[in-house]
Amino acid sequence: MVRHHSTPAVFERSVFGIGTLMLLACAVLETCASAYPDPSVPSPGPLISCDGPYRHLQHPLLLARLLFALVLGLLVPLPGTIVIVAGESLLILRLLMRDRDNAGADRCHRYRLAVPVLVPSIHPRFPVRGSGAEWGKAFRRAVSKWGFAASMIIFTLTLQDRIAEIGGAVSFFLWVALNMRSASTRA
Repeated sequence: MVRHHSTPAVFERSVFGIGTLMLLACAVLETCASAYPDPSVPSPGPLISCDGPYRHLQHPLLLARLLFALVLGLLVPLPGTIVIVAGESLLILRLLMRDRDNAGADRCHRYRLAVPVLVPSIHPRFPVRGSGAEWGKAFRRAVSKWGFAASMIIFTLTLQDRIAEIGGAVSFFLWVALNMRSASTRA
């Protein structure tokens, strides 16, 4: 859309500006969701409380993935946008269906009834646990989204494709570097 244009259009800056805001929301959501334990992960005893975005939304990481796919769709031609958004939507739908199938009579029944699946509620829908957040782990996990957001801000201001490409590559390699140690300890 922007490539080979001599004068940047206001419409293009507006679209990429909205995409940048969506990417910032994605980064914040992924960081916050990664900082707190996921209530759907099996643990002993009944689920009586949870923390962070899980009080407003059952699957904040899936919503962050969908937002990220929509933003990536802005940076590729229309056929690529369709493939990215449709593919990610199908993956998220499959994960939600699997989660629903595994939800029969589990410890999260009250939680699943109270908290929305993908559209966040403004007010918390579940009691707070008060456990501490692991912000270091959360930022390591979401560093690529923050890097993409920074490069998207610069791209929106300059409308130069090379900046988005370099920013995306740097974000990816930074994520790999910061998460390599945790991946090797899990193996």
